[in-house]
Amino acid sequence: MSNIRVLDEKTAGKIAAGEVIERPAGVLKELLENAVDAGATCINVDIEGSGKDLIRINDNGCGMSAEDLELSVLRHATSKIRAFDDLENLHTFGFRGEALYSVAAVSRMTLTSCEEGGNGNRIELHAGKVVLKSPAPSIKGTTVEIRNLFYNTPARLKFLKSDSYERACLLKVIEESALANLSVAYRVTVNGREVYNLPAENGPLAGAVPARAKAILGEEVSQSLVFKEFEEMGLKLFLTPADKLVSVRDMQYVFVNRRPIDSKPSSRPFIKPIRTSARKTVTRRLWRI
Repeated sequence: MSNIRVLDEKTAGKIAAGEVIERPAGVLKELLENAVDAGATCINVDIEGSGKDLIRINDNGCGMSAEDLELSVLRHATSKIRAFDDLENLHTFGFRGEALYSVAAVSRMTLTSCEEGGNGNRIELHAGKVVLKSPAPSIKGTTVEIRNLFYNTPARLKFLKSDSYERACLLKVIEESALANLSVAYRVTVNGREVYNLPAENGPLAGAVPARAKAILGEEVSQSLVFKEFEEMGLKLFLTPADKLVSVRDMQYVFVNRRPIDSKPSSRPFIKPIRTSARKTVTRRLWRI
């Protein structure tokens, strides 16, 4: 008998989920990127517990037809590319069609969507299997509701940290998305309490970034930002004067094509090696829920 087996679709789906998402924050990141790619100008996020109980994202993007709604939860189903050569001209966050498929495999997911002028539709999945299809209100946009995350993969639950830490990671993802997508309004509630209500910032970059930063990082930080543009390098930076720098990286945000990156070599030159109590302040900000 052969020692090599082809995994069944259910097992392969759970493993694929681990490749895309490791914690609730990974789910939120994927869904926020989908909403922005759909052309949303307003995104509402509701979180319960530490994201394991509920993550709900509602957007006013392009929405999906009934056919597309069913296709969207299949593996490698995507609207971003048609062939391999399309990868050379991508201007979206995602393109593999793995997000919804992977999240659905390890949760109870409900998708509701409607195109402009079309009919609303809803689909419900448990562990990646469709259990219900029904009509829904004809409201343009998409709502993705994730409940009982990792309920069918208890081993993955053991690797999650405390609820306060997982909520901090969720807020970090939202803050990065909001700072990178200034023209999108964000409203965020955690356990029924409003944490962020950020209006869209559609003005010039030099004014829009400090306005969004004020709501997220505080007035002192936003007022100290200095805008610098290096056209020959294609760089646009908001820098903090040397006398305002701190010795921790918590409040550093680096984006490449609106994608947040975490790179110690790229951020090291911006850190002033001084002792400070700023870490406690930042920690309180991130762990305030």
